[in-house]
Amino acid sequence: MSNHTYAQRSLTRVAERAAEELEVADRTATTLWRDVAALVDAMRTGQTAWGVPPYNGALFARDGFDGAEALESASIPDAALAPALVALSRDPEDPEIGVDFSGLEIGHLGHIYEGLLSLRLRV
Repeated sequence: MSNHTYAQRSLTRVAERAAEELEVADRTATTLWRDVAALVDAMRTGQTAWGVPPYNGALFARDGFDGAEALESASIPDAALAPALVALSRDPEDPEIGVDFSGLEIGHLGHIYEGLLSLRLRV
């Protein structure tokens, strides 16, 4: 977050914008989805200007798991994605307070990752 360019493109900023636009989020525009996809792409390949190194690995792979092709071609409208981003990033008891995920330990992240691996994408 110390890189100004990255901070403006970060998931934190995308979630803040989702909260700002929640009531007027467009049903056909996919701006939020494209911004999240740009972050995933930066993690896959690296983005020097943002200070993001390439992470590679299965977590950000374009293929190698059931449903990968569908996920790569998917697009979620802002009106559908904005509420999900807000729910993930804001304290439900006080929506003005963002959730700080920096306190999560490796074990927590591993548990979340394992849970996500058990999900299967269906169209």
